[in-house]
Amino acid sequence: VGVIGVVEDIERGDCSTVAGNELVTALELAEIAGKSTGVIATARITHATPAATYAKSADRNWEDVSDMPAEAVEAGCKDIAD
Repeated sequence: VGVIGVVEDIERGDCSTVAGNELVTALELAEIAGKSTGVIATARITHATPAATYAKSADRNWEDVSDMPAEAVEAGCKDIAD
């Protein structure tokens, strides 16, 4: 589907569709339960697999602002690293 931490039927690449469609991440669930959390990864921390533990993004490829189209940046979309 190409999104992270949001319901699958949002419009990919349109960050205005993220608000209200976020999912609870694995880290958030653990923190709600009073657990300490952290992420250890052998891949980039912004890569889709580790990012799924904490990120909420309209596009899984938006690891850094340089990966985003100008329109998304101008619209105020955030990259996964932010």
